Order: sequence, then structure tokens, then C-alpha cells
Amino acid sequence: MADHRRPGYLVIGVNDDGSRNGTIVDEQFIQTLLGYRTDGRIVPPPAMAVGKFVYPDGEVAVVEVQPSFFPPARYKGKVCVRIGPRKGVANEAEERILSEKRSSFARSFDTRPCYGISAQSDSTGHKKSRPLAVKPVPAADAAPAPTPGPAPKKVRKPYEMKVPKDRIVLDLNAANWIRHDQANGFRTRAYSRGLNLYGMYDLQIKKSRVSFAFGAGISFVDIYNNSTLYDSTGGSGAKFTPMPNYPDTVKLNKVAMTYIDIPLELRIRSNRDRFDQVWKVNIGFKAGIRIDAYTRTIYKDPRESERLKPYPDFNLWRMGPTLRIGYSSFNFTAYYGVLGVFKSDRGPNLNEWSFGISFNGL
Repeated sequence: MADHRRPGYLVIGVNDDGSRNGTIVDEQFIQTLLGYRTDGRIVPPPAMAVGKFVYPDGEVAVVEVQPSFFPPARYKGKVCVRIGPRKGVANEAEERILSEKRSSFARSFDTRPCYGISAQSDSTGHKKSRPLAVKPVPAADAAPAPTPGPAPKKVRKPYEMKVPKDRIVLDLNAANWIRHDQANGFRTRAYSRGLNLYGMYDLQIKKSRVSFAFGAGISFVDIYNNSTLYDSTGGSGAKFTPMPNYPDTVKLNKVAMTYIDIPLELRIRSNRDRFDQVWKVNIGFKAGIRIDAYTRTIYKDPRESERLKPYPDFNLWRMGPTLRIGYSSFNFTAYYGVLGVFKSDRGPNLNEWSFGISFNGL
């Protein structure tokens, strides 16, 4: 029955009078029934289980389907509903009613009220600094002119290390994935984005043009794609399935990940006495740990947002070489991840890469 919020059961191998019809329920038959949850024909995919029961007069397969908390459910792009005693395809008004039920089940953070926040908020301004009054100092009595003598020898200025200005590094990247196995319709957008914010400390090596830098920071990666990511709970690994009618019905679909990184760099400068206004070549390596991963989909009509997590098959770690080349506080940066995006044999064989611009003038 509609909206009873209880599991539904499909019994296969039984006639209308209750007798067995001789259906053979083998492993292949069970796999065929389970394939409906991952082949993309039913969106969103249902939570279902298949059981086999053996009786003296035959075998029976029972499919248990849990109620969906993300209505409307579409089969081959159509929403099927029961209208009185008969079945039919939902019209626009009926789909809108089902979409409102989805919003009540899974509301994103930007549609929830902020309790405890008043209508008015305090605002404090910054005190304007005033120039300090400098009291003029009377000039001292003029010293007598020195007697002419031999010209002094030119003394070489002692070496003085200046404070580095690239302790804060901001990277704006174009990120993407390289796929090494068969795509099966999965495509990423030509331009996805990433952002790195690091704090680094520079140690010069024996008053030379070479220095070593280390630090820590946070990194964000958003990969835009055309597919739905299915979890591997009880399965063989994560799987991307292309969305039907993409991008006609979907405005945005992305996989977002957040990392805590530890970058290391060997830096070479064109001038050993300066840290700014010089050419720089930085060869490095960074390693990070994933602290968040989720998918987000924004539909066009009706306009709604869907955010799903967690996904246990993503690799917890990432690492790889980095390169930064530029002048002064403006640089180009690149990175390639040697570890796969997913755990071994738990998803597609993907590697991350990024290329962008770096600002380090603070």
C-alpha cells in the first residue's frame, strides 16, 4: 500500500492458487534479481534483499524491498503510481507532491533553520590608527671636518639572511582524475577545481640559494562528473553509473573531498640574499589524510539539493610529487597522486592530478 512505510515483498515461483510453478532459483537467477539495484534503471537505487526458500514441491524466490526515503522513484525515467484501483504514470502535480516528501526526509544544511540566532547582530568596527607625533630633535653641533688621508679600503658587507615571505601558500587549481580502466560511460568535466591553503617554514641550507621548507595545511578537491556513485556495502566495490538524461535534469553533480596535507619542498632561488623578487623552482612531495568525502547533486526541476556520505571505499591517504615554478609571489604549481583515489580492488582505478596558480606573498 502507498505510504505505509513498510517493506514490500515480491514472490517468484508461486501461482495465484498458492502452488509452485517449477521455477528454478539458482545463483544466476538471484544475481539477475539483485542486478536491479545497480543497473541504473531504478533511480534512486532501492535497498533490497533476495531470499531462496525450498519446499517439497518446488523453489521460491522472495525479494524484500525497503521503502524509499528519496521519492519519486523512477523506472526507466518514469514515475509509476497507483491511481485508485489501477496503475499509471505520475503527472507533474503528483511528482511535485512526491518531491516534497523527499525534502521532509532528507533536508540539507542550507534548508534547516538556525535556532538561537537573533534578528539583529552586533557589529564592531576597527579603531583607526593615528600617526604618532614625532618631536623634532635639535641637530648636534657640526663636527670639524676630518683631515684628508688615504682612501679607506672597501669592506665587504657581511651576509645577512632576510626573512622569507612565502610562509603562507594559497593554490587555486584545476583538478581532475585519470582513469586507467574501462570508463563504462563515466566522464568527468574538463575543468574541476581544487584549493590548497598551507603554512610553511623555510630553512636555508648553509647560506646558499637552496633551502628546505615544511608545513601543514588543508586541501579541497571538487570533481564534477556525469554519474551516480554507489556504495559497496556488501558488494565488491564502489561503482559509477551514468545518470539518465544528464545534464537535462541535473544542474550540478560532484564528488567533494577534503584532506589535511603535510607538504615538503626543496627550494632553489636565483638570489641567495633575497626571498622575494627572485625566480624560484620548488621540487617537493606532499602526503595527506582524508577527513571528509561526499557527493552532491543539484536538480533543475524541481530545484533541490542532495548530499550523500560516507563512502568507505575512498582511499584514506594520498601522496605524490609537487612542482612550483615562478617569480616572486606568483607561481605555477602541479601535483600528481601516486596512490589511487579508491582502495585497491574497491573501485575504479583513478589517480588525481592538478595544475594551477600559487600565491605566496604573505
